Amino acid sequence: MHPARILNCARRLAGAAAGTGAVVALSLAPPSVHGAGDRAMTAAAGAPTYRDVAPIFRAKCASCHVLGGIAAFPLTSARDAAAHAREILIVTRSGRMPPWPPGKDSPAFVGQSKRILTTQEQETIARWVRGGARR
Repeated sequence: MHPARILNCARRLAGAAAGTGAVVALSLAPPSVHGAGDRAMTAAAGAPTYRDVAPIFRAKCASCHVLGGIAAFPLTSARDAAAHAREILIVTRSGRMPPWPPGKDSPAFVGQSKRILTTQEQETIARWVRGGARR
């Protein structure tokens, strides 16, 4: 979680506890990583790293987002993706990316539904961006 969000949560907790005699404790220690399934999770933020979003970008974005491609910028490296992280969050959450069909005259094809981001893929991207778009 972003440090500013942690502080905001702590302030809300402290405000809610005021006058009740409750004590609010906040640990800034990073969460631990649990098991092999979390291999690409950062211990500091508990957020996905580029390793988690790279397969999504390769499968659903990089066919257009390549150097010289039809998209506005490439998404073929961690640096490319991190540079556009906020924009990626906005367009994937709104459903504008990946666009399908890409144009009004685009024909349907077998497997076209595989181009759309699943809810889990959208969440992974969102957590990656909110976690600092770690490479």
